[in-house]
Amino acid sequence: MGKHREPLLWQESVGPGSRPEVWIRQVLVRLYAKSFDATMGMDSDGNQGEKMAERPVIVCTKHRGVFFGYVSGKTKGADPVELKRARMAIRFGTTRGVMELAETGPTSNSQISARADIEIRDITAVFEVTPAAAKAWEDAR
Repeated sequence: MGKHREPLLWQESVGPGSRPEVWIRQVLVRLYAKSFDATMGMDSDGNQGEKMAERPVIVCTKHRGVFFGYVSGKTKGADPVELKRARMAIRFGTTRGVMELAETGPTSNSQISARADIEIRDITAVFEVTPAAAKAWEDAR
């Protein structure tokens, strides 16, 4: 009689005769999906969680407002958008327009408002902000 051995984990989950490389691929896909959902603030059922990672963005409005702040959740198609610790660009002070504010942040010629938590409506654009630009926004006087 052959010696009984414990079944391998992949055989338990997909059944005997399955190939381990297929199981490994399935596990990796599930792990990636869980990590992606966690960064997007979703639980395992795909529901948005209470607390989501904040990310720095610049939001432009049709009233020509330009605001930097931190948003939780998705912004695509969202109107209004809630910004935490928001600041308004009173004067850009840039040579390359509003996108320079997203890439490198305010310059010494920029005029930047104080901080406030705000809700913004009539959104025309949302720009992701680089880490260097976010630091410049935080340091702006």
